[in-house]
Amino acid sequence: IQNGELLVSVYTTGTPYQTISVQAEGYETYTAAITQYPAKSETVTIDVTLQQAPIGGDMGAYLVTCNVQGAQVYFDNDYKGSIQNGELLVSVYVTGTPYQTIRVQANGYQTYSASITQYPAKGQTVTIAATLTPVTQKAPLSPLSALGALGALGALLVLRRKN
Repeated sequence: IQNGELLVSVYTTGTPYQTISVQAEGYETYTAAITQYPAKSETVTIDVTLQQAPIGGDMGAYLVTCNVQGAQVYFDNDYKGSIQNGELLVSVYVTGTPYQTIRVQANGYQTYSASITQYPAKGQTVTIAATLTPVTQKAPLSPLSALGALGALGALLVLRRKN
């Protein structure tokens, strides 16, 4: 290929080519059927535009399971989605920079945080099970409880003074 063009001479009486295929490093291979054929002394132009290959290449996945519907899932502080029907599938490039941490959170539950120690290979899925525990809240003192405690304290002070 010179100046972006390639000239291929063909015999018009021979068996015609059926397909064209163009490859270049860092680009997706282009393949298409040849639908026009030149007559004697003619030229047929076939325009090809190559698309860059996707960054990262091969894909794997993490399957995050959780006991709380709608819990939010973060990988290295990047929001990945919410738990639906007990799980969330997160696709990742296996040749990309690996994630280091996972965080799963939901209102009313303690946040689950962990280091990611397993990484999926091409076509593989790694499962991460996140169990969220409800946050226990102490019941606030009612005004009657506070008044009762003050009354008991006052009675104790009165008894101490009498003795």
